[in-house]
Amino acid sequence: MLAAEPLHVELDKLIAAKAVGPIAPRSDDAEFFRRVKLDLNGQVPSVSETRVFLKDTSAKKRSKLIDELLNNDVFAEHWTDRLS
Repeated sequence: MLAAEPLHVELDKLIAAKAVGPIAPRSDDAEFFRRVKLDLNGQVPSVSETRVFLKDTSAKKRSKLIDELLNNDVFAEHWTDRLS
């Protein structure tokens, strides 16, 4: 039995199938970091946080960051506030 594709790959395929216009290119690491911190936790990243992320050469640094942000109490507080 083959392992399922990572969730982000499946989501990309679904989005591409429904898109009626061009799909934006992959963001660079600096833009991704800023956007994911704002979107998930409502926080502008600090300069030191940004530098640490940008120096990381791991291929999985984006997935790792998303997991860290989702497991942080700030995520629950931010989204509870937004959805209330």
